[in-house]
This record gives sequence, C-alpha cells and structure tokens, in this order.
Amino acid sequence: MMSLDQLMARYFRLKQELSIAYKSHPWHSARIDRLADEIVRTELEIASMKSVGQGSMPGLRNAA
Repeated sequence: MMSLDQLMARYFRLKQELSIAYKSHPWHSARIDRLADEIVRTELEIASMKSVGQGSMPGLRNAA
C-alpha cells in the first residue's frame, strides 16, 4: 500500500500528465480516459486513507 505522500505525488503527476494530454492535438482519447480513470482511483485511495485518519489532504481539490 502506498503512503499518503506517495499517493499525493501520484495524483499531482497524473494531473500534470492529463493537462499535457489535453494540450496535444489531436487529442489521444484513450490516454485521456486512462489518466482520468487513474486520477479517480487515486482520489478514492486518498479519501479512504483520510476516512481512517491517516492524514490530511492539503491541496487535493485546489490542484484540479
């Protein structure tokens, strides 16, 4: 299992990759869909850690 810091780093990396993917022309829909799915899974993992009291999520929503 990843630590909260590792999950946050993955979240921010995925958000950056998604931003780059949206700037590409033409869009690579499969890549964008995969990144979006990974972001959702990462957010859910972070939220589950938060719900069991393993840390806070500073900047998670602000980074979107």
